[in-house]
Amino acid sequence: MTPREHSIDLYNRTASLTASDQRMAYQMLTSAVVTDPTFAQGWEFLGRSLADIGGIPASCAAFRAALRLPDGCNPGDMTPALRHNCLLQLGHRLANNLIVNDELLDEAEVVLKEALAMGEGMDPKVNGFCHTNLSLIASHRWDKETEIREAELGFETHADPSTELGLAFACLYQGQLARGNRHFEARFPHSLGQYLTLPWPRWDGEYVDSLFVLSEQGLGDALSFTRFLPAAAKRVGLLTYSVQPTLWRLIADAVKHIPNIKITPQDRVIESADAWVPAFSLPTALGLTDDEIHHSPGLSFKVAPVEDTSWKSRDARLHVAIAWAGAPNSGIDMHRSIPFTEFLALREVPGIALYSVQVGDRGADLHASGASALVRDLTSWIHEARDTAGIMGEMDLCVVCESFVGHLAGAIKKPTYLLCSRFGRDWRSSPYLGEKTLWYPETKVLRQGHDATWRPVFKKLVKELSE
Repeated sequence: MTPREHSIDLYNRTASLTASDQRMAYQMLTSAVVTDPTFAQGWEFLGRSLADIGGIPASCAAFRAALRLPDGCNPGDMTPALRHNCLLQLGHRLANNLIVNDELLDEAEVVLKEALAMGEGMDPKVNGFCHTNLSLIASHRWDKETEIREAELGFETHADPSTELGLAFACLYQGQLARGNRHFEARFPHSLGQYLTLPWPRWDGEYVDSLFVLSEQGLGDALSFTRFLPAAAKRVGLLTYSVQPTLWRLIADAVKHIPNIKITPQDRVIESADAWVPAFSLPTALGLTDDEIHHSPGLSFKVAPVEDTSWKSRDARLHVAIAWAGAPNSGIDMHRSIPFTEFLALREVPGIALYSVQVGDRGADLHASGASALVRDLTSWIHEARDTAGIMGEMDLCVVCESFVGHLAGAIKKPTYLLCSRFGRDWRSSPYLGEKTLWYPETKVLRQGHDATWRPVFKKLVKELSE
């Protein structure tokens, strides 16, 4: 057996392992390209396998190795079609949130345009994804016109859940909210197929006796989209909103004046209904326009007074709640979450007292950095979102990263500085909105510049608070 024949045998055996044992698939593909370094098809498969297990830099190197090989006519050699796909795969990985930076974005743009230049005879699916990735690159550069144009070309070239999601986010960032929400329905065939098996019909906005609204996104989405519940309740007999348990009481308190809305925690038994709708799909089901979505008033969240305020500094002139990290399972978390130690710069503001409302594992960052005397840890007082809201009510303002706590601060109308990263972004605080957010007028955005670092952000914040 020749080295190429042995490599092809390993390659064929790997195909059945990719779904069940990604680590073993990676090891076998490594053996295939070590046995025959000219095995272009093996390098391409190895690149995809490495990306699946999180090895993005190594994945890019594997695609580059494949692209350095000349075209050939033997089984497993580089071909124009394989090169076309490798260029897409490399461009896509270079723009990945785990490694993205300006230098890699420049390289990604070059290889994606090279793929598109190979001609119309190439796979339209690859060309569609190339346009979608060029839209992502433009979004990182805050290039508004290119972002939407490339997203539209991607979807027009190859209509697919991935290219449609790219168009959805481009629209949302541009403020085309109704169009963006409609295209965001592609999230279900893309990655949330389990919801398509629910036993009830999807709600189309017409009257039903009972409607089940399900929060299928994160805590911030579940909270911010409560603004559409009153409009939906006017069209149904009973609306049941199923939310994450930590939000249950906070939202239930805000809607108890609306008799046909019921809030239930998601750890309870799902009740039967005549129809269901995802919370994020409410604007689409209601047929709302961009202006109606933008100016839909939020619920009035009543902040319960905190009975025990013994933790509050009595001699401070400015009481500030801080939170520095979002949910770790988010694809943008490595950018939007901020090293806790950056917040210590706020101690330069005369008369300031800092209080941590950071929950979860990242709350321990405060103690790991030895800053317990500089920032009061209030996590012992927090058991659910109502507790966080109550503590925020005691504050003069909040300084938080782009996370659920930012949504909560905005929802209770607390003056807030929202610290936004360049690469890990949310469409409700799109860079095209400047220092504003979509729904929270009391929130001011301080954004990383093109250097994508936090020090200038905190320097500006310290200056503003000191003045």
